[in-house]
Amino acid sequence: MKTVIALTISLILPYTLDAQSTRRETDPDGLLWRTPIQDSARSKQINEKEFLTSVDDQPVPVERADAKYPTTALKDSAEGVVYILVFIDEKGVVQLARTMKSPREDLSRAAIESVMKWKFYPTRMKSRPVKSQATIPFRFKIAEYPMTFIRSPLTPTDIQEAFRVLGLQANRFTYEVPYPHTVRSFLEKYVDGKLVKTIPIGGSSVPGGKQSITLFLYDSDGLLQFSLSQANGYTSRTDTISVKKYNTRGSKVFENPRLSETSRVPIFAYLANPDSIWISEPFRTAQQVASMYKLAIIVYVQVEPEEKNQKK
Repeated sequence: MKTVIALTISLILPYTLDAQSTRRETDPDGLLWRTPIQDSARSKQINEKEFLTSVDDQPVPVERADAKYPTTALKDSAEGVVYILVFIDEKGVVQLARTMKSPREDLSRAAIESVMKWKFYPTRMKSRPVKSQATIPFRFKIAEYPMTFIRSPLTPTDIQEAFRVLGLQANRFTYEVPYPHTVRSFLEKYVDGKLVKTIPIGGSSVPGGKQSITLFLYDSDGLLQFSLSQANGYTSRTDTISVKKYNTRGSKVFENPRLSETSRVPIFAYLANPDSIWISEPFRTAQQVASMYKLAIIVYVQVEPEEKNQKK
């Protein structure tokens, strides 16, 4: 899979090509010799004869600008080497850049746009800075990097990201009851603080000891579905509930709930308002939650001993 662009730039000194060749002959590397495809100068008044090809100290780049891989070349998976002849003044500034050899014009333009931003340490002749020429090759190559499938389990971060992408929220609760029991769960829907609907979620019998339940909330663009999963593999879910008309939506978990045989206990609340108002005040009871928001869907649980379940 071609994913990352690799661009290698090197300096060849001294080195020149025949800029006057008009033949379209293929060289051993598979590139084409052409007349100058692109020519960029800072001034129209450039006397090329003033720029020396044989000097004591060759020009050394001190500032470089990366060439951008052209979109058109990427679409064609085009690669190759572009040779740019540069004319450098006594201050190390590129005054003229000319394509001498290139597989295609878009790569030439990219190379020239890059090299015109370069700065060089001035070339010297008898210890004095002079104008000079140099040929710079730009190598355009689309890099390919191997990928390895990892068979190890997903990390907690991987799982959280997957849940986020899928619109899935999971809240796990652990508890310990010393006798066989069933944890019944259901939700209540409140509008303007008034109870409008009670929906059972379910529950199954489990032995005494440490147990856990996981409440899943699936939110698909304002369509909610609640699901309860127990450690013994039992799973139940509700029908879809629409909350699309509410602009501000979120959820909260009740902290430190305590299971009881005599009363139901709120563990989770899904909350929504038609406007952008979100209340950050802490709350303790389900009644407080229901009165603060236009819509409140509250999940409750209650423990029932096995003996009571058998009598039913």
